[in-house]
Amino acid sequence: MCGISKEHLGALINELSGPWLAVREAGQGKRRGHARLRVAGAGPDHQLVFADRVLVTLVALRWALSHRVLAVLFGVSASTVDRAVAEILPFHRDRTMAQD
Repeated sequence: MCGISKEHLGALINELSGPWLAVREAGQGKRRGHARLRVAGAGPDHQLVFADRVLVTLVALRWALSHRVLAVLFGVSASTVDRAVAEILPFHRDRTMAQD
């Protein structure tokens, strides 16, 4: 569905997860104005886990589907897909440019 093998997808997810988590934690710390008070994982669950965020972004890039269609396919709202793609796309672009 996303145009790459399971092995390549797994490697891509592993490669992007570290930088994504670092940026996410830094952004949350900046918004809070202090370090995390609860353990990682506490609080509301994400509707799309990181691997699904990468997958929905790759499918959006490969098939140029609207975020509404992707929302139906992944069982989430269109705004969740918008947010997921907006979070992952900069990392994917950075990775693609580094390979050129």
